[in-house]
Amino acid sequence: MATEQDIRNGIKFSKVSGQWGIKISNKNFVSCSIDIRISRADSHGYCRDKVYENIKFAQDSSGRWGVANYFASKLLPRSEHSHVIELEGTNDDNPNAYGVALRNWAINAGNVSMSSNFTDSQLSGGGTEKDDLKFNNSETFHRFSTLEGEKDGGGVLDYQSNPTADGRKAPRVDSNNDGSTFPKTLKFYDADGGDRNAELILDHPNFAIKETDSLTKFKMISTNGNYKSKTVKDNADTIVSRNLVPGKKTFYSIQFEGNYGSPSKVDNSTLTMGDSCEGDGITNATITIDCVYDIVFTGPPAPEDPPEPIPDPLDPPTITTVTAGASSCPTNPDWSNGWAGSYRPTCASNPSTNRSEESKGGLILNVNPGDPKRFSLRFAELSGSGNSIRQGLGLSDSIGDRSLANKLITIRVDWYRQALWAQNFSISGSCSDSKNGGSTSSSGASYSTSISHATGSGDISPQNREFVLYNIDGSSTIEFACSSTPEAPPDRTRYTGETETVTLSGPSGDPPVITRTVTKTCIPPGGIYEQYEPWPPCPEEVVVTKSGGTTATAVYSDGAPDGANDQFITITLLAVRESVLDIPTNSIGMIEELVRNVWIADQSPGDATADNLGGVDGRSLADYHEHPDKTRFRNPTARTSATSLSSGGTGMGELKGHSGAIYPGTIDSAVSNASSLPINLSNL
Repeated sequence: MATEQDIRNGIKFSKVSGQWGIKISNKNFVSCSIDIRISRADSHGYCRDKVYENIKFAQDSSGRWGVANYFASKLLPRSEHSHVIELEGTNDDNPNAYGVALRNWAINAGNVSMSSNFTDSQLSGGGTEKDDLKFNNSETFHRFSTLEGEKDGGGVLDYQSNPTADGRKAPRVDSNNDGSTFPKTLKFYDADGGDRNAELILDHPNFAIKETDSLTKFKMISTNGNYKSKTVKDNADTIVSRNLVPGKKTFYSIQFEGNYGSPSKVDNSTLTMGDSCEGDGITNATITIDCVYDIVFTGPPAPEDPPEPIPDPLDPPTITTVTAGASSCPTNPDWSNGWAGSYRPTCASNPSTNRSEESKGGLILNVNPGDPKRFSLRFAELSGSGNSIRQGLGLSDSIGDRSLANKLITIRVDWYRQALWAQNFSISGSCSDSKNGGSTSSSGASYSTSISHATGSGDISPQNREFVLYNIDGSSTIEFACSSTPEAPPDRTRYTGETETVTLSGPSGDPPVITRTVTKTCIPPGGIYEQYEPWPPCPEEVVVTKSGGTTATAVYSDGAPDGANDQFITITLLAVRESVLDIPTNSIGMIEELVRNVWIADQSPGDATADNLGGVDGRSLADYHEHPDKTRFRNPTARTSATSLSSGGTGMGELKGHSGAIYPGTIDSAVSNASSLPINLSNL
């Protein structure tokens, strides 16, 4: 035996032979009552904007200019409204040897017939011509039958066949041409360059848009065969109550009045309907089987509605709908990468910046305010009486020892990449030597180096690389740049809408059948090709995640929605070498200060000379004068090298403020053997 739930499950909306109604699938009961709830909320503002967006200057498939009205079907018929827009021609040309930007224009297409031109006096002193274009609700494109200028040197220039015949720029629209506001401008140029010389302007539109409500009246047949109706109001619920008797009828047909289109079935108990402004994403009318109650399993059926004083009408004929022409004219289709047409990706939040260690000094990172893909590194003073970095380097709290500007600094840059798009990373600054990956080499002359690294988009596996910059002037700044090359943006082809032509044939046969043929045509022909904008969809930028101390970090976002997770940069302070802050007054102190901070062992010392007392060890001023690589005797504050030591005998004062740029191999060994970083190379 059927349960009440079985009965409820078997009462559903259905479409039989083109006719909507309520079908009873489970007939194991005598009668029941149902409530149908109808909610309506229509809105037409979106349509006005779409119509205005599609009234513009445009080119047909052959590149010929005209005035488009792609949403013409949304306009009321001319019998109900005169659809007018003003076409204004303005000119500030000055005829000379460069020809004339615009002379004649005319349209003879659809409902538009007009012709205008600039006279010689208007060309010489500037002028304006205005015409009204009167549109109808069927013509979607009004091509210029005449659109002419004059060539440089004489003769007619036809913008429809050869717009750049004398080398001038082709006509072009302004940036607002695809928008919903006016005026919209088509610009013309003569042959003297890129300055605009004449314009055609669309302005002051006066159009009336079709505003057909989704559902104004709901009709449902009764058990006795009479249609009973209820008026449906906007922004209010309407309840329709009916009695169902499966022994008399198993299909209760429904008719809709005022609807813009046929209902859509959401599920067995819900239909929805749209108004004339499709594409706005709004469900305008919802029809729901809200309640099934008073189910009678035995005995007489529930009382019928009072009979109408007219004969029961015959059941309406079956309507069969046949669709011809285009199968689909999507106005907002999915993008090629699977994104929905209206989808806008949410850009992930950037990580936070930790600047808690900047008070110690050390490595300070800042993003370039004029280019968010670039950032810089500077070396800040090691301030504070208990500064742990300064104490680890064995430096006192004197003014000179606190400063990093007067020291040579060696850093390591660890770069890590994990991204689907090609990535680029570069470093530029001044140092004695640099390491790019496994090999140590200076890509430019000493103290002028540039390092770059690029990866392709084909390999999506993680990649990392190590860079080392040796003996950087502490008073200088190192610049870093991140960039990326995104894949091609998603694309799609869409239409502005469609037109439908409906023809009816019949009724014929027994039972009678009416054939309803709907022929669809997409507009514009061929569709509109477009690529997703903006692309990439999110900011391309560097975010500093830690600044200050002996390590600093940054991350880069290549503009994909997943955020700053494409390049990771970690900068580590490896070593410093002090400079000679003062020349000691005694010779022993002088020797120790120079050897500790300035001397670099000659890689090819040759034979000892008498001048250096029999050895090349930096304990004689002659050793510095004769050194083959004096570029490495560096003044980090002044950013100069002691390459011109006095030929008559090098003096101690010439090396004040200088530090020696130790060779990379020696620094690498010292860093490798250190128990902690950074190290003071003056203490080797």
